[in-house]
Amino acid sequence: MSDTHPEARDPSPRHWELVPFPCHHGCTCQLHEQTVYGSMVAEHDAERLDNGEMAALVTAGDNVTRLLNGYRHYFDKLTAKVVRAHTRAGNAVDGLENLRRGHALSRATDRLRRVDGDFAHYSAAEREPAHWALRILTFAVLVIVVVFDAWYFQQVFSGLLQVEEGDPERWMGVLVGGVLGAGLFLAGRLLASPIRRLRIAWRQRDEEAEAERRLWAEARMRQAERDAAGEDAPSGTAGDDSAEAGGDGRGERPEPADRRRRGSRPRESRPRGRTGWRIGRWAMTLAFPVVAVGIFGYWALLRAHGQVEDGRSPLAVDFMLLLLLLALTLMALEISVYNPYREKRGSAMLGYRLVRLRESFLRWRATRAIGKADRLWRTLRSGRDQGLTIARAELGRAWSKLILPARLRHGRAGWEPPQVIRFHSPDGAIVNGEGTRHPLPPEDREPAELTAEDVEQLYQFFENIRQPTPGLGPLAEVVRSVRDLDPQPLRERKEAILARLADQALPGAGTADDADGGTDGNGDDRAADRAEARRSIAEREEEE
Repeated sequence: MSDTHPEARDPSPRHWELVPFPCHHGCTCQLHEQTVYGSMVAEHDAERLDNGEMAALVTAGDNVTRLLNGYRHYFDKLTAKVVRAHTRAGNAVDGLENLRRGHALSRATDRLRRVDGDFAHYSAAEREPAHWALRILTFAVLVIVVVFDAWYFQQVFSGLLQVEEGDPERWMGVLVGGVLGAGLFLAGRLLASPIRRLRIAWRQRDEEAEAERRLWAEARMRQAERDAAGEDAPSGTAGDDSAEAGGDGRGERPEPADRRRRGSRPRESRPRGRTGWRIGRWAMTLAFPVVAVGIFGYWALLRAHGQVEDGRSPLAVDFMLLLLLLALTLMALEISVYNPYREKRGSAMLGYRLVRLRESFLRWRATRAIGKADRLWRTLRSGRDQGLTIARAELGRAWSKLILPARLRHGRAGWEPPQVIRFHSPDGAIVNGEGTRHPLPPEDREPAELTAEDVEQLYQFFENIRQPTPGLGPLAEVVRSVRDLDPQPLRERKEAILARLADQALPGAGTADDADGGTDGNGDDRAADRAEARRSIAEREEEE
């Protein structure tokens, strides 16, 4: 071999003749080995990887895979909790949707308006409930009648059945007394409705008579003014005045305007069977009260005779009338406190409040379920971000602890580091080279699920350097769960259902919101209507 051979002039040993030895720190970081072997590689661009660097990155990828697989049990439990919470939240929102589709709120609101319309002819005083003291007195009298009759009939049945003290048959009298008190109460209720109608009819008749007298007085006054002025009524004027007053211009008594509007017929032209129908209706109405009062009076007479025979009362008839007066007092009190408007409106308001209570419960349950699902979902999302951060940190350790320090020492890859890649996080944000996050524009925003390209880009640190990419492991299912179990759609759906429920409380809402279309362009008007409906409903509940 001549002295001019290149190998003879190169005093450095061949790479196959080198013996690796550990770092002078005494550790196994392989930094010294990578520095020595990297110095034998020809100079190259920073984007190229030598075999030693690739081996370090493959080892880091294996470490990341094992690290992520260690979190599988934790992520499985957390994902299962999120799935259960999301299912419960969906069921709670479905409960609100079923309430909306059932139109219970619109029916309850329409029932309230129908009651107000059916009793529109009632005056303000007739709509007012009975005084609270009168209602308490009615209840007290009912209790007195029931207790008195129960005590009496217990003694009567004990004598008839010949039972002794402590036998259960003695309680038969108590039951009979309770039934008798309920019968008197029912008799008063049966009489209360027709008597209330009679009172309203009399009031309307008095108002008609008063209106008739007022019209007649106005007509006479205008005629007197004309007579005092000495003027003859011109053609057409007197007729107009008389027409306004309801007469014929010759001083006849005018007919009330409301009677003309109803088109009432003369008495002789009415159907003949109407009187018989009224008599039959009154007979059916009075049948039970008369029988109940008669039976009560008969037993009162028997009790009075018993008092006379025992020497406790001098006159049987007087005592019988006193007992009968007790029953009639109960019936009269029930007739006085009965108000069909308050009863029907109270029933309608009770149904309305039950629907509102159900709506409030379903809204509270949906809000609570969505809140719990949101908390667990955010915990899962934080776990996903933490797992991705740990994976990137483990991969970055190969660059920060081995590759970049070795390149700094041997200088074969240049003195400038590779260009840092722009990292796209799963939620659509960007981390640039300086570590500052910038939100992506909406058109560039990607879904939360990572594709294979996203995973490869996620695990890259520098531009134009393709390094081995470990798998996501359990993070793949976590990323899909974060995308699919987002509670925000449930929250938006709940708010839309509540808005439609508020629309059902509007007058005449009916079932018009069955169509799941969009808005009709009158959003501001409908919002104002909803606010007005809420105010009217609040005022109505305060009145109750």
